[in-house]
Amino acid sequence: MTELTDRPFRVVTDAPTSGLQAAAQRVDHLAESFRDEFRAMTADVDLSVPVVDHPKVGSWLSRHDERSREYAYRKLVTASVPVQDHTLPLGPLLLQGPEGACPGFAAAHASNIIERLHGGTELLDAAAAHQLYERAKVLDQWPGEDYVGSSVLAAMQAGQERELWEGYTWSFGTRDIAQAILANRPVVVGVPWLSGMFDTGPDAIVNVTGSNTGQGHALCLFATRTEVAGRPGPWFGWQNSQSADYGDDGVGWVHHRDLARLLAGVGEAAVPLVAG
Repeated sequence: MTELTDRPFRVVTDAPTSGLQAAAQRVDHLAESFRDEFRAMTADVDLSVPVVDHPKVGSWLSRHDERSREYAYRKLVTASVPVQDHTLPLGPLLLQGPEGACPGFAAAHASNIIERLHGGTELLDAAAAHQLYERAKVLDQWPGEDYVGSSVLAAMQAGQERELWEGYTWSFGTRDIAQAILANRPVVVGVPWLSGMFDTGPDAIVNVTGSNTGQGHALCLFATRTEVAGRPGPWFGWQNSQSADYGDDGVGWVHHRDLARLLAGVGEAAVPLVAG
């Protein structure tokens, strides 16, 4: 079992509207030493995303808002659990097709995990995932709907509107994400997408390499592992709506350091919350 050290990353989201009082406290600023460590670790990697006024950069949309730190998942954690092998039950792989509808599909994947965890059988299909995406475009901060993509925040709002969850909080480090999964909560992430990430390597390992595509992608994290193919982790498993040929039937494994780097570039990590 392994303890994760938090890695700092900026928040890409507007302020959530869930009104979860239990999570409404500001997260302390991370120590400068962590930031120095992060800068050294990522010095040779370009994870930046072009800043645009209108969301026409593929499926990657972002906006930073520090108010989201007031809705931190870590405020719900009473005691940290050492990272161990833990897998949440997946629903069917839903494929988004050529459109950048990944926020809706990642939210639908999370909803299906929650449904299966609670013994339900009413799983969302691709049509429902696309409805979440279309609603997210209405709810997000960009005017109109004549663009591709949306934000994780908007997808979470769309899911709450549909009563798929009561609310949501935000993770601010790989430790937070691991603690959520170990507490049987999926995590919806939005990350920049590098050219080497379209295909996985052996054992479905995600290659966080290559050039910046100027796009992003939303996925659902559902598992932790202490090692993959003999390589120590922790690792996170995500379900990818791009293609059934990706990884192992849509599942890839990303190392926690690589995940931290992606989230540090510009990323969102939302934890849907349900009662019971």
